[in-house]
Amino acid sequence: MAKKKSEQIIMDGVEPPVFVEQKNKEVIAEPQIDPNQITIDDIIGETILETETVHKLMSEAVESQEKPKKKKRIITNLIFLAINIVLMMFIVKNLLDSATGSFVDVAATQGNRLWWLAGGFGLLILFFLCETFFFYALIKKTTGKRKFFLSYRLASVGKYYDAITPTQIGGQPSQIIRLTKSGLSAGLSTSVPIIKLIVYNFVFTITCVLLYFFAVPLIPISGGLQTFLMAIIRILGAIGLIVIVISCFLYFIIGNGKLIGRSFVQWIVRLGYKLHIVKNYRKTFDKMLTQVKEYQSSIKYLNKNKGTLFVTILLSVIECLAMGLIPFCVVMAFSDLAFSNSLDVIVCMLVTMCQYYLCIMVSTCLPLPGGTGSMEICFIFLFGVGMYSVGDNIAWALILFRCISYYAILLNGFAHIIIENIARFASRNKLQKSVNKIENLTNT
Repeated sequence: MAKKKSEQIIMDGVEPPVFVEQKNKEVIAEPQIDPNQITIDDIIGETILETETVHKLMSEAVESQEKPKKKKRIITNLIFLAINIVLMMFIVKNLLDSATGSFVDVAATQGNRLWWLAGGFGLLILFFLCETFFFYALIKKTTGKRKFFLSYRLASVGKYYDAITPTQIGGQPSQIIRLTKSGLSAGLSTSVPIIKLIVYNFVFTITCVLLYFFAVPLIPISGGLQTFLMAIIRILGAIGLIVIVISCFLYFIIGNGKLIGRSFVQWIVRLGYKLHIVKNYRKTFDKMLTQVKEYQSSIKYLNKNKGTLFVTILLSVIECLAMGLIPFCVVMAFSDLAFSNSLDVIVCMLVTMCQYYLCIMVSTCLPLPGGTGSMEICFIFLFGVGMYSVGDNIAWALILFRCISYYAILLNGFAHIIIENIARFASRNKLQKSVNKIENLTNT
């Protein structure tokens, strides 16, 4: 029986290969590719970043979602979250033991002032709205599509993963995966979260610098031990501010110069390799070079689209103000402050915002999720004494402050993840039932 010829796979736009027989009887395939056939750029779709960068970012995002690593990551995040909760409970328990009354007593004393807490939750909602419209504006600009609920989901889940991971590194991969699953091209799915990171970090850094140099001197100090402790907090805050500024400065320098970016990455990786911090030189160099390319492409896009840049900066400014004013609402709820004019109100808002950002700067020195420990200790010192303090109500003020500014973010993101998992499970069950129904009809 004669041998069957190998079957050829015919694709649209690609001509069958032409086989050329040579003297040594080797057969070489020379496919004739039609110019109109689909290319890798069509698969990636519209992109702000370079194609190679998109490939690597997508690979890293998908790798971060793989089950074995995902389980390990979930366990690690739960451990960090448990540490956070235990430390919070320990600090609060000691404060409550020294408190003069229960929350019922505090509510009876403070009365209608506790409605300021509603203002704090309102500021949190404003924060999420700005985060949502940031993504909405970028998606609308790049795709022409209006995706409000997707933008809200990105904001919620991204902030959740940022809150439970050290140095806030968990948000981007989760956002990239969700953007891809929603139907956006791989190029835009990787570009949008990176642009968000660049713009917000720039605004956040400027806010920290302005508050540290112009508002920290306004924080009232009574003298003695408080002066000494304030000096320590200012030193730690300065260290954290230096880290924040250097990071932002490096992003800016690297993002605006290809040669500088590549040289800097090479120097950093080489130094890490000599100090035995970096194990795989090539892999680390490629990964950092990918980050350099993504920043350069994103900054180039923002420079070309001034309108988008203005809108995103404005939203980021409102975000920083909204989150920074939450402590003001907490102070107003648990203190007995009364103001004679609007200038005093503005000064109080500025000082409490400055104290909050000083807490964040100090927490930068200890890169744990949500500023575990350092945020609580700084809050107790800065808001427990002084002109704008909450006095004996510091325990309840700390609990409500952390509930609004941290734990509410966790609950919001966790709720979205649960809903996504339920929807995915229901979709799989529905698909399986459809398959079983078709098989039963086929068998009968």
